[in-house]
Amino acid sequence: MEIAAVIYLIVVFLLLIGTTKRVKFSFGGIYGGMVLIFVAGELYIKAQTGYYGDRDVWLDSGASETLGKWVVPFYLILAAALLILINFRLIKRALHSDQSVKWTLFILTGFVSILYISLIYVGLFIVAFMFFPFAP
Repeated sequence: MEIAAVIYLIVVFLLLIGTTKRVKFSFGGIYGGMVLIFVAGELYIKAQTGYYGDRDVWLDSGASETLGKWVVPFYLILAAALLILINFRLIKRALHSDQSVKWTLFILTGFVSILYISLIYVGLFIVAFMFFPFAP
């Protein structure tokens, strides 16, 4: 999960290329802080539940559900935050373009949002399946 958090932060910083210094500091600081809180909480939960000891005992004791209760809400929060940043970039680009391109970019923003939200649902299923047992 730490690798996914680092990849997320790299995607955020790539989306911030070409923005003003103020936008970079505000979005970068907020998103970096969220990722830092997520990773610190994840490592703390793993240490408290015995993840770094015997892995089979950790899986049998139901500690993955405890970790899942931390990961799933952060997955949703970070996914929504990334959608906000993507929409911010697309709308900012649309506002500074010609009239005909402006409406095309606004429509593209809507399609990107719908596609992103549908992919979030698929990702939520995958994340939930990793931590919560669905079958006995």
